[in-house]
Amino acid sequence: MKKIIDYDTRPFNYTDRVLNSWDGEGSTNSIPRVSFSDNGSSRVSDIFVEDASYLRLKNVELGYSLNLQESLGIDNVRLYVSGQNIFTVTDYSGLDPESTALIDYGTYPQSLTLMFGVNASL
Repeated sequence: MKKIIDYDTRPFNYTDRVLNSWDGEGSTNSIPRVSFSDNGSSRVSDIFVEDASYLRLKNVELGYSLNLQESLGIDNVRLYVSGQNIFTVTDYSGLDPESTALIDYGTYPQSLTLMFGVNASL
């Protein structure tokens, strides 16, 4: 999926690409000036279009069930570890290639979550 990166949306969550933006004569002309006025940096342009293809391990759970009826009087004990957003493989320069809009507004990336647990029934 092609996505558009827009640098004129909010004053935070920019990628480090904005460090190379235009800031006067003799500077880069591949990334427009970052500004909150209508000077062209908020206009849609193919300069911002890039491939947002990605591979992500979204959810995984690994568990082990024990039967401790004879030794402890517990029918079932299940130990588990669960994870969300374990890894993402992408060449996308934005913060999250999975954002639902075609324009990347600098939304925070999805966080890595790890959970450990025990389920027991008597």
